[in-house]
Formats: sequence, C-alpha cells, structure tokens
Amino acid sequence: LKTLCYVGGITHNRGVDILVKSIEGTGWTLHLAGKVYNERYLRKMKKMKGWENVNYLGVIDREGIKKLYEDSCVGMLLLRPREGFKDSLPIKLFEYMAAGIPVMASDFPLWREMIEDNRCGICVDPLNVEEIRHQINKLLDDTGLAREMGGNGRELVVRRYNWNQEKKQLKKFYARILSDSTHGV
Repeated sequence: LKTLCYVGGITHNRGVDILVKSIEGTGWTLHLAGKVYNERYLRKMKKMKGWENVNYLGVIDREGIKKLYEDSCVGMLLLRPREGFKDSLPIKLFEYMAAGIPVMASDFPLWREMIEDNRCGICVDPLNVEEIRHQINKLLDDTGLAREMGGNGRELVVRRYNWNQEKKQLKKFYARILSDSTHGV
C-alpha cells in the first residue's frame, strides 16, 4: 500500500493544499489527521482532484496516531517557507523519525542538515508540486531506500534526539549559567 501521512494543524501555512495537489492522479493515499482551523480552507481542498486520495481522520488520539504511523510509508512535513518555520523543530518531525518512517520535509537549511545529512528522509521545495511528487514516488518505489531512511531516523531519535539526551544538555546549560552568576559574570 502506498500511503503517506500528515499529522498536525490543517492550515495553508502548513502546506496541506500543496500536499493534496501533489498526490492528484497518483493512486497514493494520504492519511490526514489534525485540527482544521479554517473551514473554508477545508472546503477548498475537498474540491481539489487530489482529495479523492485523502483519508481525512480529523483529530485523533495518541493510539490513533501510533497506528497511523505504523500504516504509513512516508511522513510529510511541507511547511511553507515562513520565518517562524525555518528555524523550528516540529515535534511531528521527531515522531515520524521515532516511528521509523522516512520524512519528506521542506528544504530549510536546519532541516536539511538534520534530515539529509543523517539520511532519514528527503528535503524538497515545499511549493514545487512536481518535485514533491517525484520524490514521493522515489520513496514509494524504492522500499529498501525508504526502510533504510526510516531506520536511520529511528536510530537518530534513540541515540540523540530524545528527552534523556536533551535533559543532559539542559543540566549542563543550567550549571553553566549558575556558575557564571556566582562568579559575577
């Protein structure tokens, strides 16, 4: 089954309409879960040809999200290039990686460094429907590559991007601040 997923806010800035356009005429299924913030935006997407390939689930609980990831081949994260997004680290990025599925994300420098340097997904121009479609096809056709990228992402979360590792960094940061403040700096 050739399935993609997106979990999060269903908004224009999160590029959901571009994702729907990208799957138009492909036979792929997009599992879409999350809160709709603008009913007009949802109505617009439902009129798109690609919507016939969408399985809209609405807001689902953690168990539903876990099942969705298990049933998906690629986790999609195509945020439009906005200042607030370019330096963000969305939780869904780490959730996709932890679930062992390859990530397709916007080609922002920070994300490219994390995703492509660690070979856990592919970064694309989030406004280029043809490039998105081509790269999705690449992952769906090459299951070995997709499995390898998903495994790399999972390993990265286990090894580096998890709360235990972040806790160590936070403790070092606090210790340094406290040390500086006691020395009059």
